[in-house]
Amino acid sequence: MKVRSDHIARAVENGAWFMRGNNVAGGPDKALESDGVGSGDSYRLDPQGEVVVRAGRDVETMITSQPDFADSTPGVSRSLSSGRELGEQLLRTVEDAKPHD
Repeated sequence: MKVRSDHIARAVENGAWFMRGNNVAGGPDKALESDGVGSGDSYRLDPQGEVVVRAGRDVETMITSQPDFADSTPGVSRSLSSGRELGEQLLRTVEDAKPHD
């Protein structure tokens, strides 16, 4: 999760699509002190850091996805869009709560 959090941060701060491809390998590995299995997950993140497609851990899977670049608005994150929507809803609530003459 720590690695994925870092990947999400990189996607968001750069407004870029991010793809992580990991592999599953059995048997001895010179980088490990003992025999073992290296495993991980693979996924694609959109520019807002949301997982668009992913493969599970310890499972051989091929994933594909086509980024929707038309859906990407440079400089506008979902947080900013959500904040604007929340602000509009709060204003409507305040207006509705005012006494009517």
